[in-house]
Amino acid sequence: ARLAAGRYSQLPNLREMKRADATLNKGVGPQKSWQVICGADLYFGTTERPMKFSVEAYYKWLRDINPYSIDNVRLRYAAANSARGYAAGVDFKLNGELIKGAESWATLSIMQTKEDIGGDGHGSIARPTDQRVQFSMMVQDYMPGNKSITAMLSMFFGSGLPFGPSGSERWQQTSRMPGYKRVDLGLYKDFAIGKDGGQKRRHLRSAKAGVEVFNLFDFANTISHFWVADTEGNKYGVPNYLTARRVNVKLSVEF
Repeated sequence: ARLAAGRYSQLPNLREMKRADATLNKGVGPQKSWQVICGADLYFGTTERPMKFSVEAYYKWLRDINPYSIDNVRLRYAAANSARGYAAGVDFKLNGELIKGAESWATLSIMQTKEDIGGDGHGSIARPTDQRVQFSMMVQDYMPGNKSITAMLSMFFGSGLPFGPSGSERWQQTSRMPGYKRVDLGLYKDFAIGKDGGQKRRHLRSAKAGVEVFNLFDFANTISHFWVADTEGNKYGVPNYLTARRVNVKLSVEF
Protein backbone atom coordinates (compact mmCIF):
# COMPACT_ATOMS: atom_id res chain seq x y z
CA ALA A 1 0.00 0.00 0.00
CA ARG A 2 1.11 3.59 -0.53
CA LEU A 3 -0.01 7.08 0.44
CA ALA A 4 1.20 10.41 -0.93
CA ALA A 5 0.21 14.05 -0.64
CA GLY A 6 1.50 17.26 -2.13
CA ARG A 7 0.91 20.78 -3.35
CA TYR A 8 1.13 22.06 -6.92
CA SER A 9 1.37 25.63 -8.20
CA GLN A 10 1.32 26.37 -11.93
CA LEU A 11 2.57 29.75 -13.16
CA PRO A 12 0.34 31.32 -15.86
CA ASN A 13 1.45 31.52 -19.46
CA LEU A 14 0.64 34.27 -21.96
CA ARG A 15 -2.53 32.57 -23.21
CA GLU A 16 -3.93 32.36 -19.68
CA MET A 17 -3.45 36.13 -19.19
CA LYS A 18 -5.18 37.09 -22.46
CA ARG A 19 -8.75 38.36 -22.10
CA ALA A 20 -11.48 37.92 -24.72
CA ASP A 21 -10.84 41.47 -26.01
CA ALA A 22 -7.12 40.58 -26.54
CA THR A 23 -5.88 42.74 -23.64
CA LEU A 24 -3.59 41.22 -21.00
CA ASN A 25 -4.32 40.82 -17.32
CA LYS A 26 -0.83 40.78 -15.80
CA GLY A 27 -2.33 40.23 -12.37
CA VAL A 28 -3.30 36.61 -13.08
CA GLY A 29 -1.64 34.38 -10.47
CA PRO A 30 -0.74 30.69 -10.35
CA GLN A 31 -3.41 28.02 -10.27
CA LYS A 32 -2.96 25.85 -7.17
CA SER A 33 -3.95 22.45 -5.90
CA TRP A 34 -3.51 20.18 -2.91
CA GLN A 35 -3.80 16.46 -3.60
CA VAL A 36 -3.76 13.18 -1.76
CA ILE A 37 -3.30 9.78 -3.44
CA CYS A 38 -3.55 6.30 -1.96
CA GLY A 39 -3.05 3.00 -3.71
CA ALA A 40 -2.21 -0.68 -3.45
CA ASP A 41 -0.88 -3.51 -5.64
CA LEU A 42 -1.86 -7.18 -5.63
CA TYR A 43 0.38 -9.79 -7.29
CA PHE A 44 -1.01 -13.20 -8.23
CA GLY A 45 -0.84 -15.83 -10.94
CA THR A 46 1.96 -18.30 -11.58
CA THR A 47 5.71 -17.93 -12.10
CA GLU A 48 5.25 -18.40 -15.85
CA ARG A 49 2.19 -16.13 -15.99
CA PRO A 50 2.54 -13.39 -13.36
CA MET A 51 -0.35 -10.93 -12.96
CA LYS A 52 -0.61 -7.58 -11.18
CA PHE A 53 -3.72 -5.67 -10.10
CA SER A 54 -3.32 -2.03 -9.04
CA VAL A 55 -5.79 0.47 -7.64
CA GLU A 56 -5.27 4.17 -6.88
CA ALA A 57 -7.74 6.70 -5.50
CA TYR A 58 -7.12 10.45 -5.45
CA TYR A 59 -8.66 13.77 -4.47
CA LYS A 60 -7.48 17.23 -5.54
CA TRP A 61 -8.54 20.54 -4.00
CA LEU A 62 -8.28 23.10 -6.81
CA ARG A 63 -7.87 26.78 -5.90
CA ASP A 64 -7.41 30.01 -7.89
CA ILE A 65 -8.59 28.26 -11.05
CA ASN A 66 -8.39 30.26 -14.27
CA PRO A 67 -11.59 28.95 -16.01
CA TYR A 68 -11.46 28.20 -19.70
CA SER A 69 -13.85 27.16 -22.43
CA ILE A 70 -13.24 25.25 -25.66
CA ASP A 71 -14.18 26.99 -28.91
CA ASN A 72 -13.85 24.31 -31.61
CA VAL A 73 -10.30 23.20 -30.63
CA ARG A 74 -9.13 26.55 -29.20
CA LEU A 75 -8.86 27.19 -25.47
CA ARG A 76 -10.24 30.56 -24.30
CA TYR A 77 -9.29 31.54 -20.73
CA ALA A 78 -11.15 33.93 -18.44
CA ALA A 79 -7.79 35.57 -17.56
CA ALA A 80 -8.76 35.65 -13.88
CA ASN A 81 -8.31 33.35 -10.87
CA SER A 82 -12.05 33.35 -10.33
CA ALA A 83 -12.94 29.72 -9.55
CA ARG A 84 -12.35 26.91 -7.11
CA GLY A 85 -13.14 23.24 -7.50
CA TYR A 86 -12.05 19.65 -7.12
CA ALA A 87 -11.13 16.49 -8.99
CA ALA A 88 -11.72 13.04 -7.53
CA GLY A 89 -11.43 9.58 -8.97
CA VAL A 90 -10.17 6.01 -8.84
CA ASP A 91 -7.99 4.08 -11.31
CA PHE A 92 -7.85 0.30 -11.74
CA LYS A 93 -5.25 -1.56 -13.77
CA LEU A 94 -4.72 -5.26 -14.48
CA ASN A 95 -1.66 -6.37 -16.41
CA GLY A 96 0.32 -9.52 -16.93
CA GLU A 97 1.38 -12.16 -19.42
CA LEU A 98 -1.60 -14.21 -20.57
CA ILE A 99 0.98 -15.95 -22.75
CA LYS A 100 4.69 -15.99 -21.87
CA GLY A 101 6.62 -13.07 -23.33
CA ALA A 102 3.59 -11.03 -24.44
CA GLU A 103 2.13 -8.55 -21.93
CA SER A 104 -1.57 -7.68 -21.89
CA TRP A 105 -3.40 -5.11 -19.76
CA ALA A 106 -6.75 -3.49 -19.00
CA THR A 107 -7.47 -0.17 -17.25
CA LEU A 108 -10.62 1.47 -15.89
CA SER A 109 -10.75 5.08 -14.65
CA ILE A 110 -13.69 6.80 -12.97
CA MET A 111 -13.37 10.54 -12.37
CA GLN A 112 -15.36 13.69 -11.65
CA THR A 113 -14.08 17.26 -11.70
CA LYS A 114 -16.14 20.40 -11.08
CA GLU A 115 -15.54 24.11 -10.57
CA ASP A 116 -17.50 26.97 -9.00
CA ILE A 117 -16.90 30.26 -10.82
CA GLY A 118 -17.32 33.18 -8.45
CA GLY A 119 -20.13 35.60 -9.20
CA ASP A 120 -21.86 33.65 -12.00
CA GLY A 121 -24.68 32.46 -9.73
CA HIS A 122 -24.71 28.89 -11.09
CA GLY A 123 -22.75 26.97 -8.45
CA SER A 124 -20.56 24.01 -9.36
CA ILE A 125 -20.46 22.90 -13.00
CA ALA A 126 -18.50 20.23 -14.81
CA ARG A 127 -15.04 21.28 -15.94
CA PRO A 128 -14.13 20.77 -19.65
CA THR A 129 -12.00 17.75 -18.67
CA ASP A 130 -14.82 16.00 -16.77
CA GLN A 131 -14.69 12.58 -18.45
CA ARG A 132 -16.51 10.30 -16.02
CA VAL A 133 -15.47 6.89 -17.37
CA GLN A 134 -12.48 5.75 -19.41
CA PHE A 135 -11.69 2.13 -20.28
CA SER A 136 -8.91 0.62 -22.37
CA MET A 137 -7.43 -2.81 -22.89
CA MET A 138 -4.81 -4.52 -25.02
CA VAL A 139 -4.39 -8.26 -25.53
CA GLN A 140 -1.56 -10.03 -27.34
CA ASP A 141 -1.42 -13.63 -28.47
CA TYR A 142 0.61 -15.96 -30.68
CA MET A 143 -0.69 -17.83 -33.68
CA PRO A 144 -1.29 -21.45 -32.52
CA GLY A 145 1.81 -23.51 -33.29
CA ASN A 146 3.77 -20.52 -34.64
CA LYS A 147 5.31 -18.04 -32.18
CA SER A 148 6.77 -15.91 -34.97
CA ILE A 149 3.26 -14.61 -35.76
CA THR A 150 1.55 -12.46 -33.14
CA ALA A 151 -1.79 -10.71 -33.01
CA MET A 152 -2.76 -7.60 -31.02
CA LEU A 153 -6.26 -6.41 -30.15
CA SER A 154 -6.88 -3.11 -28.35
CA MET A 155 -10.10 -1.39 -27.32
CA PHE A 156 -10.78 2.11 -26.01
CA PHE A 157 -13.87 3.82 -24.59
CA GLY A 158 -14.32 7.23 -23.01
CA SER A 159 -17.58 8.85 -21.93
CA GLY A 160 -18.48 12.20 -23.48
CA LEU A 161 -16.85 15.50 -22.48
CA PRO A 162 -18.85 18.68 -21.69
CA PHE A 163 -19.38 21.24 -24.45
CA GLY A 164 -21.59 24.19 -25.32
CA PRO A 165 -22.34 26.79 -28.02
CA SER A 166 -19.52 28.95 -29.34
CA GLY A 167 -19.25 32.23 -27.42
CA SER A 168 -21.56 31.05 -24.61
CA GLU A 169 -20.96 31.39 -20.88
CA ARG A 170 -19.23 28.57 -19.03
CA TRP A 171 -22.41 27.55 -17.18
CA GLN A 172 -24.05 26.95 -20.58
CA GLN A 173 -21.34 24.48 -21.63
CA THR A 174 -22.58 21.41 -19.82
CA SER A 175 -24.02 19.34 -22.68
CA ARG A 176 -22.22 16.06 -23.36
CA MET A 177 -20.53 14.86 -26.54
CA PRO A 178 -21.09 11.25 -27.61
CA GLY A 179 -18.66 8.77 -26.08
CA TYR A 180 -15.35 7.97 -27.78
CA LYS A 181 -14.86 4.36 -28.86
CA ARG A 182 -12.29 2.57 -30.98
CA VAL A 183 -11.06 -0.96 -31.69
CA ASP A 184 -7.63 -1.62 -33.25
CA LEU A 185 -6.28 -4.89 -34.66
CA GLY A 186 -2.73 -5.80 -35.60
CA LEU A 187 -1.08 -8.89 -37.12
CA TYR A 188 2.74 -9.22 -37.18
CA LYS A 189 5.33 -11.68 -38.52
CA ASP A 190 8.83 -11.75 -37.00
CA PHE A 191 11.30 -13.21 -39.52
CA ALA A 192 14.12 -13.28 -36.94
CA ILE A 193 12.57 -16.08 -34.87
CA GLY A 194 11.29 -19.56 -35.67
CA LYS A 195 7.92 -21.14 -35.10
CA ASP A 196 9.03 -22.32 -31.65
CA GLY A 197 10.09 -18.80 -30.63
CA GLY A 198 13.82 -19.52 -30.94
CA GLN A 199 16.19 -16.99 -32.51
CA LYS A 200 16.92 -17.72 -36.20
CA ARG A 201 19.14 -14.72 -36.98
CA ARG A 202 22.09 -14.22 -34.64
CA HIS A 203 22.62 -10.57 -35.57
CA LEU A 204 18.96 -9.55 -35.42
CA ARG A 205 16.81 -9.17 -32.31
CA SER A 206 13.70 -8.87 -34.48
CA ALA A 207 12.66 -8.21 -38.07
CA LYS A 208 8.92 -7.56 -38.06
CA ALA A 209 6.44 -6.92 -40.82
CA GLY A 210 2.81 -6.32 -40.02
CA VAL A 211 -0.54 -4.84 -40.84
CA GLU A 212 -2.48 -2.64 -38.40
CA VAL A 213 -6.11 -1.59 -38.73
CA PHE A 214 -7.03 1.42 -36.60
CA ASN A 215 -10.70 2.10 -35.79
CA LEU A 216 -11.58 -1.32 -37.13
CA PHE A 217 -15.36 -0.80 -36.94
CA ASP A 218 -15.18 2.72 -38.42
CA PHE A 219 -16.78 4.52 -35.46
CA ALA A 220 -17.54 8.21 -36.05
CA ASN A 221 -15.98 9.89 -33.00
CA THR A 222 -16.82 13.56 -32.40
CA ILE A 223 -13.87 15.85 -31.59
CA SER A 224 -15.63 19.24 -31.67
CA HIS A 225 -18.60 21.14 -33.14
CA PHE A 226 -18.94 23.78 -35.83
CA TRP A 227 -21.72 26.15 -34.80
CA VAL A 228 -24.30 27.48 -37.26
CA ALA A 229 -26.80 30.21 -36.32
CA ASP A 230 -30.23 30.70 -37.88
CA THR A 231 -32.01 34.03 -38.50
CA GLU A 232 -33.40 34.04 -34.95
CA GLY A 233 -29.97 33.59 -33.35
CA ASN A 234 -30.42 29.94 -32.40
CA LYS A 235 -27.18 27.96 -32.65
CA TYR A 236 -26.85 24.40 -33.94
CA GLY A 237 -23.75 22.26 -33.50
CA VAL A 238 -22.46 20.35 -36.52
CA PRO A 239 -20.05 17.60 -35.37
CA ASN A 240 -16.45 17.44 -36.53
CA TYR A 241 -15.23 13.85 -36.59
CA LEU A 242 -11.88 12.21 -35.95
CA THR A 243 -10.14 9.96 -38.49
CA ALA A 244 -12.20 7.04 -39.78
CA ARG A 245 -10.82 3.54 -40.34
CA ARG A 246 -7.14 3.53 -41.30
CA VAL A 247 -4.79 0.74 -42.44
CA ASN A 248 -1.08 0.91 -41.68
CA VAL A 249 1.73 -1.34 -42.97
CA LYS A 250 4.61 -1.57 -40.52
CA LEU A 251 8.20 -2.70 -41.02
CA SER A 252 10.77 -2.65 -38.20
CA VAL A 253 14.22 -4.14 -37.60
CA GLU A 254 16.10 -4.34 -34.27
CA PHE A 255 19.76 -5.33 -34.08
